[in-house]
Amino acid sequence: MASNVHVVSCGTSPLSWLTRTDLCLSDGTPFKEFARKQDDLARRLGEDREANARAERAVHDKPREASAEIHALWEYLERREVDWAYLVTTETRASQCAAAWIRSYLAREAKVARVDLGTKFVGYEASDDDDNDNGRLADFAARLQLLRDRTMRFVEQRKAAGDRVFIAAQGGYKPETGIMMLVGADTGTPVYYLHEEMRRTVTLPVLRYRGDVGWLRELIGEGASGPALAELKREHGAELEEAIRCYAVEARRDDTGAVVRAKLTAYGKSLVP
Repeated sequence: MASNVHVVSCGTSPLSWLTRTDLCLSDGTPFKEFARKQDDLARRLGEDREANARAERAVHDKPREASAEIHALWEYLERREVDWAYLVTTETRASQCAAAWIRSYLAREAKVARVDLGTKFVGYEASDDDDNDNGRLADFAARLQLLRDRTMRFVEQRKAAGDRVFIAAQGGYKPETGIMMLVGADTGTPVYYLHEEMRRTVTLPVLRYRGDVGWLRELIGEGASGPALAELKREHGAELEEAIRCYAVEARRDDTGAVVRAKLTAYGKSLVP
């Protein structure tokens, strides 16, 4: 049976949120003192099991507020469309700590059947005796290429197995989210994130429409519905779905998922010769 697999890039949003709460370590040190020292907070929590448990409970009690990663997944979780979450992390204390809480929430509270700590990105590592800037940049780029290769391999394996794959490019540093978008473009996989102002999940247009554009003229103006749309679907059904997927056409669907109205987007209008 096909599964809904979500590749989730994870940052440190739960730790960042905790530094804005009134929680403290067991010795009374406020989390707020670690606002710019999240790795230090993660280290202290690793040594303070009681405080770590309190922090984890706080994140689980307010998941959408505490974790941008969980919030990005929320619409899929509500529809029970997350069967497998594959978490992409960085090899820092803060990232590993946050990912552990995200993982436990998805497994225990959201009842996601499978949650894996997947690809781990080893980023830039400063070195006192390395003054070769070009060498460091090349090494960093190579590590990003490795992240891309491993993530792409996982995506391709799941697609080959018949699964539906999505990429949540929400957390992590800029290079990581960029890599997630590249993987989406290379594999034709939907990439989404949580829009800060709309507070809704937005799917990014990672694919360019490459089909025939002549038929798009049928959607100029108010678009098509009823018999006109039925005829269009008979003649260009596959192209219509591709245009919708690439955001060239905006579609309204009924409860069965069938397209009942279609019209050109700004991008679609730009394609019409």
